[in-house]
Amino acid sequence: MPRWILRVLSGLAVLSIAVVVGGYFFIFARPHPSDPLDSQISFDDLEAFSSAYEIASAADSMADAYEKNYFSTESDPVKIYMSQFGISAEQTAADSHERPKVYDLIVARTDDVISTEQDIRSAYAKLEERYPEAVFAPVHLLFGLFQARGLIRPFGILIGGEFFIGGDNAEDYEGWNNSGGLIVPPALLPSQVIHEVAHIQQARKSPIAYMSSGSVLNWAIYEGSADYIASSITGAHTNEIAHAYMASNENALWCAFYESRDESRQTHWIDADVFGRPPGGIAGAFGYRIVEAYYAQVQDNDKAFIDLIELADYEYVYEKSGFAARLANACD
Repeated sequence: MPRWILRVLSGLAVLSIAVVVGGYFFIFARPHPSDPLDSQISFDDLEAFSSAYEIASAADSMADAYEKNYFSTESDPVKIYMSQFGISAEQTAADSHERPKVYDLIVARTDDVISTEQDIRSAYAKLEERYPEAVFAPVHLLFGLFQARGLIRPFGILIGGEFFIGGDNAEDYEGWNNSGGLIVPPALLPSQVIHEVAHIQQARKSPIAYMSSGSVLNWAIYEGSADYIASSITGAHTNEIAHAYMASNENALWCAFYESRDESRQTHWIDADVFGRPPGGIAGAFGYRIVEAYYAQVQDNDKAFIDLIELADYEYVYEKSGFAARLANACD
């Protein structure tokens, strides 16, 4: 093949990458408030679902009631979330019929979830102190059929409010676990919001890294860094179940992580027959330990915090943490 054709193809490849990266940057770089007091935190969709469930519980057709009172809403966050996961009124009707205790808790504890708003804004203020460049995208609490605790989108943050209805009576929701993780108390909502706010900063500051989080290693550091930031700001994170799972057989699991670090995060890199079924968020537990070690290694803690909230280089964080050398010695 002539060299000029290779140069053209190479140039087109570089241009394509630049267009994609530029597009992501443009999308996530849209203006959001930098003042925590100006930020939007909306519980309207979660309240709407609580009302819809109460109506559906007394209706001849639960699915029709859900469709009319929640799924046909004009709320863009609800439409986007439902489209993302393919959630329907029929699925919600079947699930709420099967697990009424959990849905009763959603209604009973919606006010407790709403009461965390001031704690969320206090956490915003603490984050602003640590990272003055922070922006605070709109946050929308909604019901999402227990699919994911949080999502970031260019227009803001979507939080599955149903995950934050936990209380002292664990039998009401014991064992509920799917891709999003376990139900936790409302007091942990500020931590989840800060987790997602950290991801917004990462997407804005380092779009290439944001688009390159597909491997087990990169995803672990991406999720673990947000958990670590949330913990440093609020004093807690929402991933305790995954940390406990990891601690149950730590050395062997670290070697499984090491051997699979370059594989897609979608692979089943933990053998459930050997270690038991891993909970949601397991990669983030490994990433948390890596970024925690990284933070301890960097003498300038302010710089370390900025490195994590902007997160431009996963491999650098991994190497600098000491885990790369440690795992190579232990697992090769």
